[in-house]
Amino acid sequence: MIYSGIKRRAENRSYFRVNSKMEPGRRRPTTILALLADEIAVAVFVLWVLPMLGVELPIWALIGIMAGLVARGIVTCRLGSRALRKKPTSGFEDMVGSKGKVVEPLTPQGLIKVGNEIWQAESIDHSTETSGHMRGEVIVVGRKGLTLFVRWA
Repeated sequence: MIYSGIKRRAENRSYFRVNSKMEPGRRRPTTILALLADEIAVAVFVLWVLPMLGVELPIWALIGIMAGLVARGIVTCRLGSRALRKKPTSGFEDMVGSKGKVVEPLTPQGLIKVGNEIWQAESIDHSTETSGHMRGEVIVVGRKGLTLFVRWA
């Protein structure tokens, strides 16, 4: 009983919600703080922990390490931002109109490969491959359950 009350209160908080999205305006300061925290941790390690262990690094080595971390942070930030802006390409809605290759002959049902996935498919014209369709390419036009409806390309 107590656990369910705690769980309910936790679910009401925005930082516990799985589907809550961070606004683009708040993403940049958070990213900068994360990168700074990483560099501060390395600086503390190099300037405080290593000398306690008897290892001394020259200042140019610390500058080189920091420059490398900044470069890694910039590359990671740019690639991450690009990935976050990109629209997801999964789901059936994106498959309509895409081309596929016949894996098993469509007589009228068979298997096709769309992208890297094998799907059960049915030809909407209920015909088998003819001389005009020897390429074995089809275009997805619809679906019912896990069966795709296709027409010859």
